[in-house]
Amino acid sequence: MAQLKNCSNEPSTRFYLQQNNAVDAINNYMHADYDRLRLQACMLLGVLLDDGTMRQLKIPGDELTDLYFDAIRQAHQSSNKCYKRVPIHLLFRALSSLVHNEIIQASVATSTNYFDYLISISADYNLVYDIFWTLSFNTSLHEKFHSHKTFLQRLQKFIDDPKSVLDEDIVRSAEGILWNLNHRNQQNASPEQSTNAENENTQLDKY
Repeated sequence: MAQLKNCSNEPSTRFYLQQNNAVDAINNYMHADYDRLRLQACMLLGVLLDDGTMRQLKIPGDELTDLYFDAIRQAHQSSNKCYKRVPIHLLFRALSSLVHNEIIQASVATSTNYFDYLISISADYNLVYDIFWTLSFNTSLHEKFHSHKTFLQRLQKFIDDPKSVLDEDIVRSAEGILWNLNHRNQQNASPEQSTNAENENTQLDKY
């Protein structure tokens, strides 16, 4: 399972696994007794799943999201930043793929602590900003973003002083997050303003 996960980082291998219904077999390991096997299966599903497949196989989004956040919490609290020998940055990388699914975004939106927890550890892990950028496309999460003024101020600081940030991807994520949040407000204000803003900012479209 670990070897499959490593191979899935290659786009051609990932496409092959998706086209050959590998998810059907991997899904059976979500409830394995062996914790590490279950974790590797969840990480692989995070890379391969899309909304259609999740609905077709009736994969519970809440359960999958719970497993990820539990692993991340335990890895963050450990001295070596690993959970079951899996480094936390790999957990975040898999989560950054998984959160593209609307079902997972809905789990984050309805949870009372997932979003806040990511905010609380965002200064420690660069990949969290990429996860937030993906989540910022979902307007149902905008209220949660706006409730964290200090976090938004931090993002603005990254944009105003990009040289203070070692990873330029963080600045790019910050720009994308704030533009998405402002774009929603422009949509509500005026359809014409929304069209103009969209034309001017297509370079910030993550997709």
